[in-house]
Amino acid sequence: MERVTEIYPRAQAQAMPLGLRVGRQVMALGLWPDDDAGGPAGLEAQARSVLRTMRELVEQAGGGLENIAKATAYVTSEAHREPVNGLCWEELFPDPMDKPAYKVLLAPLPPGQFVALDVLAVLGATRRRIDLPGVPARDPTVEIGGKVFTSRIHPTLPFAEGEIAQGGVKEQARQAFTNALGLLSVAGGKPSDIVQFTSFGRTADYAGPTREALAEVFPEEETRPPLHTLTNYIPAKFDVMVEMAATIGSSE
Repeated sequence: MERVTEIYPRAQAQAMPLGLRVGRQVMALGLWPDDDAGGPAGLEAQARSVLRTMRELVEQAGGGLENIAKATAYVTSEAHREPVNGLCWEELFPDPMDKPAYKVLLAPLPPGQFVALDVLAVLGATRRRIDLPGVPARDPTVEIGGKVFTSRIHPTLPFAEGEIAQGGVKEQARQAFTNALGLLSVAGGKPSDIVQFTSFGRTADYAGPTREALAEVFPEEETRPPLHTLTNYIPAKFDVMVEMAATIGSSE
């Protein structure tokens, strides 16, 4: 069994741990901004605060920003997505070829809190960006320490100048799953390495067609990756998006 340790902030007066270290992995769910990160600056101050806390987490665990594999930010308003996804994140990770997998979702937060953050890091490993030829991506897929994490994968057709698969939710889901397999192949993995898919749709009724598409892309039920369906924000031009986690070299 791998050792599990709690990671505490530098300030000894803070009694609550920031997160956990399990072996080489460091993780935290729901990092929150400092109490004084409110006032007129609001969202930007809180975003910078949680990113500082993310940095402190990995440094206290013995690592650095280069070890961060993926992060998920939560905001309460669609209007808050781009400020969190843009300026503050881009300042921390200015190199487009060296960013963690990342997304911003909508979620209820305590009154006065505008942002929270989940983070996963792999100590002793650095990111390798993975791109599917012909499919542009703002937020990357990364391989780090033998693990593959994607940002939300679009149902974009390769080499089609950003054209989206036609035919509704099912066809878009099929294309997104196909793109995920392509990314995994570029990373050096195979379908059996997939640990989990997560899908995102605007309304709950997208889940059925998405599961049908998964069954067609992975026809063998015994080896079909698990799928967790979420109803959350996606850009208006898409009907569905997916996310993948994989471990390269896992057993058949």
